Amino acid sequence: MRPTTTDTARHEQLIADLEAHARADPRVRAAWLEGSFARGTADSSSDVDLHVAVPAEDFESFCDGARAWLTEVREPFGYLTLNFGPRRMFAVTLDDWVRLDLFVEPASGVAGPPRPVVPRVLFDLDGLTSDFRLAPVPGSDAATRLREVIATLLFGFTFPARLSGREEWGSLHLNALMIVYQFLVPAMLAQRHPEHTYRPQLHNERFLDPDQRERVDALVVDLARAFATIQPNESAVRASYRGLTRTLFAEISAAASLLDVEWPAEAEAEAAVRRFYLEELRIDLDGA
Repeated sequence: MRPTTTDTARHEQLIADLEAHARADPRVRAAWLEGSFARGTADSSSDVDLHVAVPAEDFESFCDGARAWLTEVREPFGYLTLNFGPRRMFAVTLDDWVRLDLFVEPASGVAGPPRPVVPRVLFDLDGLTSDFRLAPVPGSDAATRLREVIATLLFGFTFPARLSGREEWGSLHLNALMIVYQFLVPAMLAQRHPEHTYRPQLHNERFLDPDQRERVDALVVDLARAFATIQPNESAVRASYRGLTRTLFAEISAAASLLDVEWPAEAEAEAAVRRFYLEELRIDLDGA
């Protein structure tokens, strides 16, 4: 597999080509980048988040012809349309395998929604981007995110018993991996990099410190070994879940203590989870 690097030459060429194409279209009044290319954190695996503003009277016709508009720059290989309130998003994989998210916005509404990042303005014919508002930094409220993690964990902790009881081993393995990336990784990030706790589970592990990443990888490898056969070894599955859950509880407890979120070791909810694991999965989280 090709490793991710800091080389974004293909992306920057695409951005330059799209900017020239947008400038030549009188309907496009402004164009700017958000996401990693605005933050300055892009790498060779990043997608390009391009926003264009068009007058309200041209909005629907521009969106209807968005695929043809893009084809004049690059051939779209995959193409998906999504609605975000007044904005329209076109998620595109191009023929050189760069991912592009094209957001089309009515010019009259550009000043409305707060932006998650200071945009990288490519051009602005009418001063539309001067009225941008920035959203609060998502990670600034890591405690709220941690409370959400805890609430979701306590809501769904019975899934392993349900899946193992039905011998749905593939789903059980997937559930274990979800526990790692949906709950454990955010708890780790909350302790050292709270600004990244909001990131979705498919994008969060790269922000862990090396020692945290090593521990997460070790758990994932252990789970893979436990589920390495069609009919997994039950004792190996129990052992891997024990290690995973112990680590999860320890990291949540540490994060909760740091952020002043209620999750004491003797909490009734945690005790209930431990009892459930023991009674339904025969996994003693306190034993050897």
